[in-house]
Amino acid sequence: MESELIERGLTFEVSDSVYTSKYPPLTIINQFPIPFSKVKEGRKIFLTVNRKAPPMVKLPEITDKSIRHIRAIFENLDIKINKLIPRPGPNQGLVLEIRYHDNPLSDFASIPKGASVDVVVSDGMLGNNVLLPDLFGFPLDEADFMLKGLNLNLVDPLKIPAGVDTTGQDIFVIHQDPLPGTKLQLGEWVKLWIDIKIDSVYYRQRPDSLRADIRMDEL
Repeated sequence: MESELIERGLTFEVSDSVYTSKYPPLTIINQFPIPFSKVKEGRKIFLTVNRKAPPMVKLPEITDKSIRHIRAIFENLDIKINKLIPRPGPNQGLVLEIRYHDNPLSDFASIPKGASVDVVVSDGMLGNNVLLPDLFGFPLDEADFMLKGLNLNLVDPLKIPAGVDTTGQDIFVIHQDPLPGTKLQLGEWVKLWIDIKIDSVYYRQRPDSLRADIRMDEL
């Protein structure tokens, strides 16, 4: 911009700044005189530019509001929703928590304008309980089918031993979290460790006790 104005014998002054996440920092947002105006040589052009750093905006009361309500508020504040995270709760679509960089935000917290947040939303399934079955030794597709039948969700990505290539292989469950017999609510999440053989280098034998000699950092 500066070289363009110098070439035409014009000068400039930044008279104002605003912020919008739609454009990079220091982008020219507005000008006076307006584009294509005829001006005398040496005229000063007044510019409005996009700020280098976004201003902070204060969130309203966010808990126990509907996701539709929060979407409208965030759009007005130029806050983006990165993803929705379901969590068992009594009322479907009710906002339970807002997370920014994986940290929960309290009501009336301040974050940068244009920031992206994750929203934890109630799935309406609170109060419905199931017992988690023992999935050890099951093929992965069968274990996944059983979990779906119980209205439970499988955490992605799955835990795979280092160096193991599962491409085109039969895959088996070698460990699970929570443990078998745990009472879960509908819609909760289950984490599975898998291998291409049940006789895994990490988990060679089924222990007599489900908790015996199982080190989670080794699985």
